[in-house]
Amino acid sequence: MVLVSKFQDWINAKVIGEDAEETPNFAFLEVMNSIMRLYMAMIKNG
Repeated sequence: MVLVSKFQDWINAKVIGEDAEETPNFAFLEVMNSIMRLYMAMIKNG
């Protein structure tokens, strides 16, 4: 869970640090977020 927390902090920092108009970066973050959700679901389900 610490890894997820750190990852979320990184996402928040990137979102705050980048210009909101930078669509490619935002899209990248969305993809990474989706991957992390899938990864966590796989871990939970064993």
